[in-house]
Amino acid sequence: MPTVDGGCKAMLQTTELLQSLGFEVHIFSISTRKHPYIENEINRNFITSTHLEHLFIDTSITVGGLIQNFFSDVPYNVARFYSQDAALAIQNKLRKHAFDIVIFESIYMCEYIPVIQKYSDAKLVLRSHNIEHLLWESRMKEEKNPIKKLYSYMLSNKLKKYEAKCFLQLENILSISRTDEVIIRKINEKANTFNLPFLVQEVAQQSQKSTPTFYHLGAMDWQPNIDCI
Repeated sequence: MPTVDGGCKAMLQTTELLQSLGFEVHIFSISTRKHPYIENEINRNFITSTHLEHLFIDTSITVGGLIQNFFSDVPYNVARFYSQDAALAIQNKLRKHAFDIVIFESIYMCEYIPVIQKYSDAKLVLRSHNIEHLLWESRMKEEKNPIKKLYSYMLSNKLKKYEAKCFLQLENILSISRTDEVIIRKINEKANTFNLPFLVQEVAQQSQKSTPTFYHLGAMDWQPNIDCI
């Protein structure tokens, strides 16, 4: 926010789809140093039509945070996105509005499941942007630094267990690809999954040359994208 990477664009696309179908959409957004809330770069009509609210959370990685999280079942990647202030803001919003559906954008929001279940009877839906633990497994295999390799191994294991827990808790799941949908169904065969890919409009006119052309659409400040180049 603004839409600077694939995740933001996918969230925007889902929002626009819901609005086009006649849903009233309310967005509660967590802003970070990487994804700051820059109001003058957001369309005023979008802010109004989505009842947009945001809260800043400092998700910076710290040595203290790593040590504190060492014995926790919640992966550090997830724990960094949780705050009591955000939980309270969500609670207050749920007291004011009765929602039919609440969408969690990625497993990083799943720590807020308890507060939503306590204050809302809405159907809960998970929008899965990636199979997160597989990204870290891949990083672990490619990492040369033994300390980073060990950390990637530990984090991927935590993420695998946590992700499976989320897939079991939230049986209504929107996957980003058919491949991810198959993986989710293997973890929870009863899951009500639906593949909702991120659709991209044509980015360039088809080249008249016979030489194959390749386009890469992805944020290059995200390590998994860098690793794939």
